Amino acid sequence: MLTKSERRFVEDPDRFTPKQRRLYRCRINKKLRKTASDLEIIFERNDKLDLNLKMLENFSTFKELQNSEALQEKTQHTELKNSFLDKLENWQM
Repeated sequence: MLTKSERRFVEDPDRFTPKQRRLYRCRINKKLRKTASDLEIIFERNDKLDLNLKMLENFSTFKELQNSEALQEKTQHTELKNSFLDKLENWQM
């Protein structure tokens, strides 16, 4: 999933300039959104696919991350930004 340079970024983000860090964060976030969407579809249809999803049990920390304060703050920020953008879209002169 990650390119060599993205993997290097994940392993040591301090080696990169602020501009590069922003670029890699955006690229990785885009991949995560796509992966999450794909996984959701796989989970929904696995009764027909019969895929071995046991390997995902090793990622138990994923649920912990979902409930973390950092993620909640990010979600609140996104909701606030979306709310603001909705108001701008609906604003009439």
